[in-house]
Amino acid sequence: MTAMAGENKKYLNGVKNYRIHFDNKTIPPVNEFWSLSMYGIDHNFVDNPINKYAIGDRTPNIKKNEDGSFDIYIQHESPGAEREDNWLPCPEKEFYMILRAYGPD
Repeated sequence: MTAMAGENKKYLNGVKNYRIHFDNKTIPPVNEFWSLSMYGIDHNFVDNPINKYAIGDRTPNIKKNEDGSFDIYIQHESPGAEREDNWLPCPEKEFYMILRAYGPD
């Protein structure tokens, strides 16, 4: 699944902050693994200060909420030290993301 546009049908853009919420029933149902990758509109990974280009079920230290859900923070600036494990840095300009599900259930 590719996400290239937000609710206003314009490209996703790093001047905004985004949050993806997965409750424990919407976590991608897979038999193997899933990942969410960040790309610039030049189709390359986005350089960032923490060298993180994707986040997924194999990402160490993802913090879950008390109910088992979790949030991924997609923004240019850090969402704060307490949320950085769940942060996928984006560029200051336009970008897109790809969610891959391997061995979908």
